[in-house]
Amino acid sequence: MRCVTYSGEEREIVELGLVAIQEVLMGTDAEKKCSLLLCLDKYLDPYFNCELSDKEEVIRLLETVIVSPNELDVVEDALNLLMSYAWGPFEILEKNFDRIPMECQGDAKYVISMHRVTKIEQLVLNECARIFNEAEGNSEEFPQEAIVVHSTVVSEEDYSFYKNISEHNIEMMWRFFENRFRSIGVSSSMIPSDSITNDRYYSIAEYYFNIDMDKREVCLVYYHRPREARCLTYAIGEKEKDEFFLMKPKVHWVS
Repeated sequence: MRCVTYSGEEREIVELGLVAIQEVLMGTDAEKKCSLLLCLDKYLDPYFNCELSDKEEVIRLLETVIVSPNELDVVEDALNLLMSYAWGPFEILEKNFDRIPMECQGDAKYVISMHRVTKIEQLVLNECARIFNEAEGNSEEFPQEAIVVHSTVVSEEDYSFYKNISEHNIEMMWRFFENRFRSIGVSSSMIPSDSITNDRYYSIAEYYFNIDMDKREVCLVYYHRPREARCLTYAIGEKEKDEFFLMKPKVHWVS
């Protein structure tokens, strides 16, 4: 287990600005780099309200650190800062992806896609609202609300994916009520556990989806009652860079 600390020396470097920060992060002392990156965490975190001049340039510098020859700990720490406090696009990472250490490429791919996934999430939520509202008028017994879960285990190839949903694979959850979405964090205990065996509607409609950026595809599964469930996939279209839309869904199965 490694122990990283920083002192007034690192704070002074950060407050001197970009040139001083760059001198350390593009240098050869890995220990000093890790200490400075830890110090930058405080200056990037809005909770501490610390002023960081040249923030955008510092973000680009962190990208450069990640794609430059560095100790794995340095690359991981720089990636964590981008993941926690920055927002894409990250053009330096994308253009130099093959220069990122193999051990960090999974996290780097996640960082590169964060802003895109958020945009696509909104498209999926709009689609969930459309499906729910269209079905709502079919019966007075229809649920008054829905829960929507973004989980990485949702798949058109696995009918029992919901058995594997946990805090470890949930990206985000929302409650849909009175035509509005409200984020409810990440907790599998909040997922309904209806055990209805006849064809009555569930007390809460359930929607589950996954976004596969490699396949450029969304998988959406919804349950209104035992005999009213579907699995749909949507190809992700792109009007221009980072401007997305969902194409006409393909139905994989119907209950």
